[in-house]
Amino acid sequence: MTTDLDRTSLRSSSPASVRRIAAVFFCAALLAGFTASPLAAITLPEGFTQTVAASGLAAPTSMALAPDGRIFITEQGGDLRIWDGSLLAAPFLQLDVDDRGERGLLGVALDPQFAANHFVYVYYTVASAPNHNRLSRFTANGNAAVPGSEMVLLDLDDLSTATNHNGGALHFGPDGRLYIGVGENANSSNSQTLSNLLGKILRINTDGSIPQDNPFFGQAQGKNRAIWALGLRNPYTFAFGRSSGRMLINDVGQNTWEEIDDGTAGANYGWPTTEGPTDNPLFVSPRFSYEHGAGGTRGCAITGGTFYDPPTEQFPADYRGDYFFADFCNGWIRRLDLASGNAIPFASDIDFAVDLKTGDDGSLWLLTYGGGTLVRIRHAIEPPTPRNAHGLAGNYFDGPAFSGTAVERLDGPIDFAFGTGAPLPGIHPESYSIRWVGQIQVATSGTYRFITTSDDGVRLWVAGLQLVDNWGSHGVEEDSGTVALQAGRRYAVRLDYRQDAGDALIRLCWQPPGGAVDLVPADVLFSPALLVTGSSVLGPGDQAVKAHLESLGFAVTTRAAVASFARDARGKALVAISSTVSPSNVNAKFRASIAPVITWESDLFDDLGLTGARPGTDFGRIGGQTRAFVSDPSSPLAAGLSGNVTIASVPSPFSWGRPKSSAKIVLQSVGAARRPLVFTYERGGSLFGLTAPSRRVGYFLGDATAASWTADGAALFEAAALWAAGR
Repeated sequence: MTTDLDRTSLRSSSPASVRRIAAVFFCAALLAGFTASPLAAITLPEGFTQTVAASGLAAPTSMALAPDGRIFITEQGGDLRIWDGSLLAAPFLQLDVDDRGERGLLGVALDPQFAANHFVYVYYTVASAPNHNRLSRFTANGNAAVPGSEMVLLDLDDLSTATNHNGGALHFGPDGRLYIGVGENANSSNSQTLSNLLGKILRINTDGSIPQDNPFFGQAQGKNRAIWALGLRNPYTFAFGRSSGRMLINDVGQNTWEEIDDGTAGANYGWPTTEGPTDNPLFVSPRFSYEHGAGGTRGCAITGGTFYDPPTEQFPADYRGDYFFADFCNGWIRRLDLASGNAIPFASDIDFAVDLKTGDDGSLWLLTYGGGTLVRIRHAIEPPTPRNAHGLAGNYFDGPAFSGTAVERLDGPIDFAFGTGAPLPGIHPESYSIRWVGQIQVATSGTYRFITTSDDGVRLWVAGLQLVDNWGSHGVEEDSGTVALQAGRRYAVRLDYRQDAGDALIRLCWQPPGGAVDLVPADVLFSPALLVTGSSVLGPGDQAVKAHLESLGFAVTTRAAVASFARDARGKALVAISSTVSPSNVNAKFRASIAPVITWESDLFDDLGLTGARPGTDFGRIGGQTRAFVSDPSSPLAAGLSGNVTIASVPSPFSWGRPKSSAKIVLQSVGAARRPLVFTYERGGSLFGLTAPSRRVGYFLGDATAASWTADGAALFEAAALWAAGR
């Protein structure tokens, strides 16, 4: 009789009965009549969200996260499935396996060089006699294994009639070696011998050979030299820390304890002589253990293990470096604080967790046996503050006569008390000038009075009429003028300001018909933008871009590339260059523009200094794309998104570029190459051959991508345009 949970044989037990008997013995007689249940809502801490990414998996046992965002999922019956935004219908691989009890397809790992060599490793129980577990390597071709590519790396010892305690976890260590968790096949004596591979952690090379620095290489014989640690009962899961390289092993206990052990070369963890904490100097005592029983801190089978140390952290700072682990029976996840040794409750009400992984974007992935579900757990990213381009484009000059170094910024409303300081970095605090330009649109027809308050000089034009002219040096003075405006029409606005010495103040107010004096609100002001296109007749993609820019509050002027000039960028809050242009008609026209520039024409990336000049190496296009990976969800350009997102409903080519290290990469392709699709430079950043005069964005759009944008795709573009313009 086995006294731990026969996890994979739970296809024949009821979830309710499992929980009732989680603290007592389990045997085949108790495991009759199981029906997989649908996933109920998991209980999570405040601020965390859950999404069922996939359901209907058939007895899933483990998963591996690919660098391109795909997830490889093993099903006990022999199918290796792929999740790529959704669960693909066709399996990557179908194996003939013995899936009785806890046997079957149990583990999967991807080569550290998967993007280049496409190697996939699996651990499964061979169906033919004599039954034994096998480690094989396959080669991927997209979402399918190359036929005939199986390379058997290791055949483990023949199994007894017992169908439990097979282990199966696979992970690459920081040393590039492949580590394998193997159960003792319900024969505890296997764990303490060097004459077989059962009840051990194994370590091999990627070609199946055995490293000569394995701790028992000189004592063991043949394939048993692969033994790296022993004295384990059923190390069903283990994990390596990404940054620390630390290894923790989850060993399923028998009657009393579940263990988390420090993975150490040559270690003996004591089974069957000891279970749980021990002071026997011959054995390594667990780093953490918990007792069998009911409740949120006890259980009967430890499953799932992952360090929270992703490249992009999403969870609160106190989660950094913690180790998540789950209990299959009692349906909870806890996190182990390795510094204090405390295990903190995290999630509950889970239908039989079998695996946990941490994604590059900081999400926690959970694989559940009950209902066959893949669940994504995220910390609720604060929704981005609604932003728009309403306002006026401000050109700040380091001189009193609109000359010298210039810096551009989108401002609105106009209400600045600069005092004796500089209005922006790089501008002299005692002598500068500013020109704001844009358009205004009112909701009510009538006569409007515009009022300026300034110290020093000010001039104001609205609808082509000069309303204020007080350009000399002076203290705080108020000036005004009136103009008739019609509702729904756009009128040009220009406000000039100069500062000579002392305090600096500029404010723009108005008095609408029958209303009170107040600041001119930003939402009636429209900042000028230039859209450079391939033709004066806009195609569907350029039409969609123009519409989105206008919806944000930009007053968009379009220019065909052949008729565009560098001077067209003056006074613009944004210059957007479409991929429909012929690069020879643009080249470096806008390279030195002080207006922010965003372009999705990859052949212009080098002309603008965004990338190097080698086509196919420094920039290019990827065909037939609809999805991308948000690699920096904390960036304002991420629009509150993270992970893989669908950005277009129709496949189209995406532009990519390889920027300098001074750039920030926000979006990458989902393919193996992970090419940068959205990358940014701040003003003053180091470009190729120059310093960025203002913000620059390299973007991914194809000619017609915008015409098939999803809501996420539109949100990403709007966020990029607003960031570039200074919002």
